[in-house]
Amino acid sequence: MSQPIVIMDVGDVLVRTVPMAHYRQLASHVGQDWRTVAAAIETSGTVSRFETGQLTEATFADALRAVLGCLWLANEDVQRSWQAIIGPADSDVGTIAADLARARRLVLATNTNPFHWRVVRNRLSELGISCPAFLSFEIGSAKPAQAFFDSLICAGLRGAREAVFVDDRVDNVEAARRCGWAGWLHRDAKETARYLAYLVH
Repeated sequence: MSQPIVIMDVGDVLVRTVPMAHYRQLASHVGQDWRTVAAAIETSGTVSRFETGQLTEATFADALRAVLGCLWLANEDVQRSWQAIIGPADSDVGTIAADLARARRLVLATNTNPFHWRVVRNRLSELGISCPAFLSFEIGSAKPAQAFFDSLICAGLRGAREAVFVDDRVDNVEAARRCGWAGWLHRDAKETARYLAYLVH
């Protein structure tokens, strides 16, 4: 394979996450057990609506207040809590990804929301990564839905016959393969970095 474009997920690939940190922080604001907070939000469908652009930052905060029954919860506390899940950048994968970005061979494709993207964008900047990004909240659809992948295809990536799709979820990798791209399931940062280094050189 020569000079392929790499289409890469962000969360837990380029940028680590801190599982349940957002629910724990929200729980501290509303005086509830974090598991109760997590269950209420996860079953409400609010997260998927936020990540597909159906809710704005303000209406997402309104929705969380309603779900948790805590009308006093401030917008700023919602944002900071939701951003708590975003951890540091992964330097192993990030170093190689930055090389790909400089060579104009990197495209990001991620399920995210405006709160997360604001922090993630800073993490990527720290890595020296600047490249096109396909974001679920802007597209109106999330991986592994075909509509998400159709947005990449409409942008001309179908023609990138040697594209490699890197993601930490099996269903997303399988969806990419149905588009005709090679798929790499990310499980270990050093292993993925070695694979990407092979593509770079």
